[in-house]
Amino acid sequence: MRAVRRLSWGLGAGVALGLAVLTGVAVAEDAPFKRGYGAMASDPVKVRSLTATPLFRSFLPAVVDLSEHFPVPGDQGNQGSCTGWAVGYAARAYYAAAVEQRRITLPQSIPSPAFLYNQNVGIPGDCLSGSANVLILESLKYGGALSLADYPYDQDRCDYPAAEQISAASDFRITDYRYVDYTRVDQVKGELAAGNPVIIRVVPDEGFDNLWNKPKAVWHSPPLPEDAFGHAITLVGYNEAKQTFKFINSWGPDWSDGGYGRMDYQTFVNRTTEAFVMVMASGDKVPVADLDPEDAPAPEEPIEPEAPVDPVDDTPKQRLDIGGLECAKVQISTRSGRKVAEGFVGRPEDLEAVQAELAGEVDAVEVALAPWPQCEALLTLDAQLAERAAPRVEVSGTELRAGDTLAISVATPQFDSYVHVAYVQADGTVVHLQQVDADNLTTVAAGSRLRFGDGEDGRDRFEVSGPFGDEMLLVLSSRSPLFGEPRPETETEREFLTALREAILARPDKTSPERFISAAYVPIHTAE
Repeated sequence: MRAVRRLSWGLGAGVALGLAVLTGVAVAEDAPFKRGYGAMASDPVKVRSLTATPLFRSFLPAVVDLSEHFPVPGDQGNQGSCTGWAVGYAARAYYAAAVEQRRITLPQSIPSPAFLYNQNVGIPGDCLSGSANVLILESLKYGGALSLADYPYDQDRCDYPAAEQISAASDFRITDYRYVDYTRVDQVKGELAAGNPVIIRVVPDEGFDNLWNKPKAVWHSPPLPEDAFGHAITLVGYNEAKQTFKFINSWGPDWSDGGYGRMDYQTFVNRTTEAFVMVMASGDKVPVADLDPEDAPAPEEPIEPEAPVDPVDDTPKQRLDIGGLECAKVQISTRSGRKVAEGFVGRPEDLEAVQAELAGEVDAVEVALAPWPQCEALLTLDAQLAERAAPRVEVSGTELRAGDTLAISVATPQFDSYVHVAYVQADGTVVHLQQVDADNLTTVAAGSRLRFGDGEDGRDRFEVSGPFGDEMLLVLSSRSPLFGEPRPETETEREFLTALREAILARPDKTSPERFISAAYVPIHTAE
């Protein structure tokens, strides 16, 4: 859509990479639960030479948890070997279980963190001197590792492995590894959603240390004043409603939540200095769980909700759980005695799977194909789209061709509201037609009519132009501004959907009423 105003290296294991070795920083001396740190910053020249993960623009589940495929969190003790634990014991062992189907309870299935760390210790013989994530990853790429059974861990020793041990270490190799832009949180979530743990280096503070006896606590920390001693951990999941990452630590199963911890997204940005994922040989896709049993929300104190604006239709419907559907909602309703499957799926193959699964079980299948990003928008706005007090939208057509005019008419609901109108184009660009910003700080009166794109009365005319394909119009009405800050005039669909999910799911003040938001959605297809 456009407006006439124009909307229109062969290195061996243990090779030094120019690291600045920091001594005496491996142990959290003042922490009540004293354990080692030891993650030095990876050589920036080497990091810049790495291939980065591609820009993520795809579906993100609301919750991802990979922890079922990890070994019981291990304990590095006072040694500065956290990189060996995060990279080898945690991340590489995960693939041994999830992809290679090894029994993760057996030490034969787990890479030895000592074997990896001892080859790459910052100062030979100084077990507190630490190492870097890149060094451990290089060892796995060009050599491999002995298992924990063949090379047990001893926190008091860090002797370089014998030559015959190095020669025998061909297991647990990785094909490669990639750099992840940790400043873009969706890049990190995208890797986790694809079944890839993310190895990171963080700079801890007292807040991190204080997680040790608080199973449900979340690490909150201000921006990093300057780089200092670091700690390597591995991210295993995220929770959009809570805006948190879940990670496996190497301070034993008695630390925090069974050896796992959580940090909020902003702390991740504030305290992370590097992030990597492994590249394995092509093969089976890693199964991704969408539930975090350890992260079930605790019951909250009852709060006084806002007065409802018309009750929603609570006719019982049976939500179906059909395996393999990625971005979908399918349910069965009863209409005049007939069982009808309704809802949406994001992929043609998912629609075929639903039709096959329900053949003979229902009288009709009325499941729509809503390609991503439409399906994610529908999932995020599930409750808001069901509200009766919602905006009503009319468009000049839902099947449009090049040169056609897209005229939009919005009737606001029967309450004064902040109105946000977003159009998602076929190339993924989101254009915000109306939102709360410096020029538009007031609510729109109940029952108002808003018009866009018709070219009348001085308004822009929206003319259909390429690229063509599936597009959508979203209109949201809310009692309070939807976003904390105005969205950019244009942005990607992934950026917008992440911000929308945060606005809908995350409630920073748990004692305040949930905001009332209603929505309308119109799918539009354009063609040449």
